[in-house]
Parts: sequence; structure tokens; C-alpha cells
Amino acid sequence: MPLIDDSVIKLAIHEHLEFRHDLTVVSTIVDEPFEYGRIIRDEAGYLNAIIEENDATKEIKLIHEINTGIYIIDNRFLVPTLKKIKNDNAKKEYYLTDIVKIMKEEGYLVGTYLLEKSYKAMGVNDLYTLSKAETILRHNINKALMRSGVAMINPDTITIGQNVVIDENVVIHPNTYITGNSHIANGAVIGPNTEIHNSVIGENVICKHSLVYNSEVKKNSVVGPFAHLRDGAIIGENNRIGNFVEVKKSQTGDTFKASHLAYIGDAEIGDNVNFGCGSITVNYDGVNKYKTIIGNDVFVGCNSNLIAPIKIEDNAIIAAGSTVDKNVPHGSLAIARAYQINKENYIRKTKKIY
Repeated sequence: MPLIDDSVIKLAIHEHLEFRHDLTVVSTIVDEPFEYGRIIRDEAGYLNAIIEENDATKEIKLIHEINTGIYIIDNRFLVPTLKKIKNDNAKKEYYLTDIVKIMKEEGYLVGTYLLEKSYKAMGVNDLYTLSKAETILRHNINKALMRSGVAMINPDTITIGQNVVIDENVVIHPNTYITGNSHIANGAVIGPNTEIHNSVIGENVICKHSLVYNSEVKKNSVVGPFAHLRDGAIIGENNRIGNFVEVKKSQTGDTFKASHLAYIGDAEIGDNVNFGCGSITVNYDGVNKYKTIIGNDVFVGCNSNLIAPIKIEDNAIIAAGSTVDKNVPHGSLAIARAYQINKENYIRKTKKIY
């Protein structure tokens, strides 16, 4: 019963103590009581017994009040009563529910607490009932968040974990999943089509069509579309992590830009750095992973490979198309390209075009 909460238990215990019951059974009324034990009451309306489905007559099967399986009882009464349970029933099993009849016969005060919200007592025995329980949980979480000031566009498509903290003035778009111990700060815009797990999203961050795992995005940054942050990525303030950019186990400074098609792994990057399209940190040699360190005010040209371990100092420039495997000093321009050779009439000769 995944939907049972502390309020149900508290109310049931309160009624148990107020009416001085020796045993209190939590019951509820359902539309489809099949397979549940039925609550049998006497002429005065008091609990008399619980009859399981396999032992029920046609008349008893018409009863819609069922046993939820929650009992409040003092162990002083429970242990001796359990020893008196017999298996003289259709399934030859020892039913815990038989304690009701036994205790009644021995003069104990037995009663019920009727749970009005029957959905809270629903069991999960297959994937269908699991989906029903998830729908109810999702609805309750989203309702509470929206009432606290979180805007959700089409909330039926949004899944928020129970431990997630979301500040007011956050906007969440459809098909978004936020789970684990995540925190979404004031003014952030999340989604659509975004997954965030165990991550911190700072104030006024925009994160759309992206995956964020075990990472942090600081305020005023833009992530996505189609970005992937993972394994301890820390994105600084006012960053731009754009289309098809992956950041893994790396930290970026403020005002960093990687607008499209880049991989940044095991790197430490300073402020005001521009990472060109198609550029990557080459952090893995097939056996070990190495670190790339990039200083402040560095420009990495398009389609560059930074072969770690390597250090690019402040104000350096990496020329487009370079594969750099040596440290680049402060204020330097690194060019690491093969010389261009043009072979004239090459196509004519190889394809015999005249």
C-alpha cells in the first residue's frame, strides 16, 4: 500500500485510543472488493469478523467494505491470540484476520477505523495497479507544488520525485522528469522533454530538451536543447551549454560558452572561455583518463582536439582545426595543423575525366 501516509496512521491510532479498543482494524469501502477480506458487522454495526474471499458466500461477496490489512493492537494481546489461530478454512492457511473473531469471543473490545479515501489503501500487485498508484502520487505532488507557486504546463505529463525541492516562480514544461534530491531555484524554466536527477539548478536557469545527472547549473545559465550534463558537472554563472554539448565531471567558470557539438570531460575551465563547434577534450587514452585545465579568456577554435593532460593558460587562442598535445602559454596562439597540399587535376587523373 504505497499511498498510505502518516495522516492515516495518526487518525487510526487516535480513534483506537479514544474508544479504548483492544484491536482496531482499518477498513475502507471500494467499488471492486474482489480478492479482499470482507468486513462482517453485527446487527448493531460493530465489527464481528473478517471473511476472506475464498471462504465467502455469495452474500458476503456483495459486501464492499474491506480489510486494508492495517491493525492497531497491543503486543500483550496479539502474541497469545496468534497461538490460537487455526487453519480450518478453504485454503488451509493461517489467517491473521482470524484474530478479530478470537478476540471478540474472549471479550476484548474490537472496532474499526473507516478510511474514507479508499485509494490510499490500494494494493500494488501488477504493473497496472502500479501505474494507478504512480498517477495518484504524481497528481498529489504536482498539486502541492502548483499551490506553492510553481507553474506547470500540462502537469499530467510532468513527474516530480517526492524529495525534490522546487522554489516558487519556476516554470516546468511538458514531458519533464525531476527526481532524487534535486533542487530547482527561483525563476528557473525547465523543459520541455527534460530529465533532471540529483542535481541543483540555479536561479533563472533555462534548461530544455536536455539530460542533467548528478550535476549543478549556476544562475542565469542556459542549457540545451539536447545537452547532457553528468557525473559531477558544475556549470558556472551566465553559461551557454548549447546543442549537442556533453559535459562530464568538469567545472566551468562564469560566462563560458560551448554553443554546439562539443565534448568536455574531466576539465577545469576558467571565466570568459569560448569553446568552438566540434571541439573536444581528449581525456581518455584507452586505459586512463586525464585532466584538461583551461584558464580565463581563452578561445578554442572550431574542430579542435585538446589532448589531455594539458594546460591552456589565460588569454590563449587555439586555432580552428588544431590537435594540441602540448601546454599553451599565456597569451599564445596555438596552431597545430598539417600543411595543406593541393594536387591539381587529381580528379581528372583518377577518374579519367577529359
